[in-house]
Amino acid sequence: MLTGAAMLLLGASSRASVSVAPLPGLSVETMGVKTELPANLWKGMEEKRFRSLMTDLTRRPLTPALRRVVTEALATDGGRTSAPMSAFLDARLEALLVLGEAETVLDMIDQIPENELTKTRRLRRLDALSQLGQYDQILEIVSENPEDGTDVYRINALVALGRMTEAELFFDVLMENKEADSALVTLGNRIFRSGSESIPAAETDVWATGALRVAAKTGFPPKDKRTRGVWRLLVSLENAPLTERLSGAEQLGDMAFIARADLKKENPQLPMIKRAKEWQAFVQSKKLESKAQHLKKWAVSAQKDGVFVSAAEAVAKAASALPAEKDTVAAAETLVTAAALTDNMTLAGLWFPLLSEDKQMQMSVWMHQLGMVSPVINAEKIQACVQKTTPACAVFMRQVPTYFPVGTSAVFDLKPLAEGAYPAVVSAALEEQRLEGKTGALLLEGVRLLAASSNRETDVLKQLAYVIPGSWARAIQMERLIIDGYRTD
Repeated sequence: MLTGAAMLLLGASSRASVSVAPLPGLSVETMGVKTELPANLWKGMEEKRFRSLMTDLTRRPLTPALRRVVTEALATDGGRTSAPMSAFLDARLEALLVLGEAETVLDMIDQIPENELTKTRRLRRLDALSQLGQYDQILEIVSENPEDGTDVYRINALVALGRMTEAELFFDVLMENKEADSALVTLGNRIFRSGSESIPAAETDVWATGALRVAAKTGFPPKDKRTRGVWRLLVSLENAPLTERLSGAEQLGDMAFIARADLKKENPQLPMIKRAKEWQAFVQSKKLESKAQHLKKWAVSAQKDGVFVSAAEAVAKAASALPAEKDTVAAAETLVTAAALTDNMTLAGLWFPLLSEDKQMQMSVWMHQLGMVSPVINAEKIQACVQKTTPACAVFMRQVPTYFPVGTSAVFDLKPLAEGAYPAVVSAALEEQRLEGKTGALLLEGVRLLAASSNRETDVLKQLAYVIPGSWARAIQMERLIIDGYRTD
């Protein structure tokens, strides 16, 4: 009986269709670091579309929350997904450099097996170290492992460190041996030999020649064309003009650099210099009321010139220098805004009660997003806003239909929130990518759409929110709410 049953089972097993195949091997092209994003991120990504998106996204001034999505996507380990395109890892490293994410580049390169560490990838390490201003380390690497292409890094590092005599000696040797490329020849002639050649545009070699270009007093892209990576490079260059470095620090939210900058020789009428002085006065002042006033003046100017959002994390950290009390009430709006941008409900709860009733109404939507309930929002307040619009009410009423259940027909007379937003077909296309498992494509396309739009774009963000952590989606949403909240039209 048992034997027959066993034979029956064996017979069934022998007739079953079993497919055995080896797992696809790990590819260095999809390697990276572990992130909170889904596995097989780059499934179905087309090379032409990827490169087009990277060209757009890396040259666009992304907000911190949007940049985080792109950075994490580019850094994500794709596991056993087969390489979807050629030189994919190299393209991701280059894009991360342009985004100013030098530490991520170094982390990824450190994980590349030695047999896969090509010359290009070794040069990307030098690029990342250049962006961080680690010129002593660059000299150490180049001295221990000299190879074709590293001479320009050596000369650039020596110039950055102020060792001009050594830099000139190495340049002369390269010229005698006819080993310098055309860009280095032009830059070296301008710096060491009073040459007058036109400086070539800084593109692929900007990391390797940053200090040289500063010494030549030209060769960087115009300010409105500089990527975050270029700004970061400039901040790290001690031979760059201070105004250039301060501009970069504001783009990066590097308030520590601004706090220690020597402003004595700078034009006090420049907005960035005025802001830097206000920040330094905030840091240095001993009186609480004075600190709060300086922080408020800095924030008003920073919001006007669009550099507040990048500094939000530093502002939130600086809040520890101020107790929430009567003498510091001037800082309340600044710190509530920073709290909202950094998802800091504790900080928001501390300072929100110090706001005026008008400001509490204006910021109540942000507090709602943080999970706080504002006591000033009621039917009477809403009705008053409808009947007599103030700047605070204008902001509130633009946002209220989306974030609060409003039992009044008056809101239907408001200007449509989604006017000019992307049509439904765009959201449908993103949803199709999501359903097909094309997560990487969805992330990059979604960020591109959000970065190019001034509308709320809730449908686009909804599709992104399916595949990114909730805290990331909330940060993007909060940024857009707050940027919208600066408007009073």
